[in-house]
Amino acid sequence: IRNMINKFWGTFSVVVQVIAMACIVFSGVRYMFSSADKKADIKQQTVTLFIGAVLVFAAVPLINFVIDVASTMF
Repeated sequence: IRNMINKFWGTFSVVVQVIAMACIVFSGVRYMFSSADKKADIKQQTVTLFIGAVLVFAAVPLINFVIDVASTMF
């Protein structure tokens, strides 16, 4: 069961990271092709996306650490 959970977590973390980066790239493309009126809204959304991406990239190693510690305890 542990092996299956580790494979699922590894796949899930990679997928979430790829989605986060794709959203940021998509937001940048939207910013480049938008009018001046919409750029402020897109800029605010991009800030939120960056914060989310930082949380995703920071959470993955933290959760991996917790899984490693929990697996050594049990």
